[in-house]
Amino acid sequence: MDFSDALYYAKRGDKIYRLGWNGKNQHVAVQEPDENSEMGYRYMYLKTVEDKCIPWTVSQADIFAEDWKVRELNNHATTYVVYKKTQID
Repeated sequence: MDFSDALYYAKRGDKIYRLGWNGKNQHVAVQEPDENSEMGYRYMYLKTVEDKCIPWTVSQADIFAEDWKVRELNNHATTYVVYKKTQID
């Protein structure tokens, strides 16, 4: 899947990753700030192989990659796949 499709899933709470990444169990996700957060806007973070979270900004290579995967699907994912297929047809 490409980055635009992966971003769709991330914005809905799923964890995304690339097959081309070296570290196992790494993923990117969106963090939504709440009343206890010091951040005022949502942002993306990378979960590292050391199980630490760091802010993440997409690179040019990641934007154009076609090897994005979803690590954890929420209930909404199936609906999106059907919708996308309908739009292409």
